[in-house]
Parts: sequence; C-alpha cells; structure tokens
Amino acid sequence: MKRFLILFIVVFLFGAELNEWKINPEARKDSEIMFVIHAESIRFEGEQMTLIGISENILYFSDRPERFAGNISVETLVKNWDKGEDSFAADNPNLVLSLEIDGKPRDFVLEVKEPNHTSNTLSFMIEKIIDGDLADFDMMDFENPVIFLDGHGCWVFGC
Repeated sequence: MKRFLILFIVVFLFGAELNEWKINPEARKDSEIMFVIHAESIRFEGEQMTLIGISENILYFSDRPERFAGNISVETLVKNWDKGEDSFAADNPNLVLSLEIDGKPRDFVLEVKEPNHTSNTLSFMIEKIIDGDLADFDMMDFENPVIFLDGHGCWVFGC
C-alpha cells in the first residue's frame, strides 16, 4: 500500500507538471514558426527558383517557448500566402536555401515572393539575395535542396 501511495503521489505531481507544459491552441496562432521544404532538385531561371519533386507536405516547427511541430500541405502554404496582417504577400519572407555544390555545403539567404505550386513543383520569384551569390547558377539544377522559410502560426492554425 505504501508503494502504491508513493507511486500515486509521484504520478500526480509529475502529471501536474506536464499540464503546465501543454500549449494553448490560441497561442499557437501568434507563434513564430519555421517551415522546412525538401525537394529532389532545384532549378534557377533568371529571378525564379523552382523546387522539383517536392513532397506534398511541409514540416513546420515553432520557436521557444511553445515547442511544437507538425505538417501542412504545400497547397495550404500557398493558399495562405496573403492571409493575416503580417502575411507573406505584405512582407516577403526570408528563406535559407541549403545546397551541396561540388561536395561542399552552401547556404543562401533570399527574400522570395509569388509562390506557384503545380503537381510536383513549387516556384518562387527571388525578390532579393540577402546573402550568397547565385549569379553563376542560372539555368542550372542542383540535387536535394532544403529550404527553411520563416513564418507565423496563423498560417497553420488560422489567422
């Protein structure tokens, strides 16, 4: 009986602590989140970059203190591009494009706009190159790009 009582107290106290860590669903709307987009390849054509062979789902995760993650469809991201006060259409997002070029990792920071989604591609117009040089990459393809796109929780949980 004594062991049962001790176990009950430990579980009760630990359970109370876990409840404090639960996330308020309304708070998620205001969270800063990062979208992670993978593709088989990427192609640069002038001011446009096209991800080819994308997954239909995009991973997202939040910053502290919320610490949550999930997936949304590419279609949802594009559909919500202009939703909310601080939409991507009103304030172009930054993204980090990570590539391997000649066996070496290369990262580029870009400001993008005007997404276009087809069956297995996702294109963006490049508004500005913030860090890195893409001048020599016109009409070139690269394998296994990863994109990290900044965002807001309202695009996932409603604005």
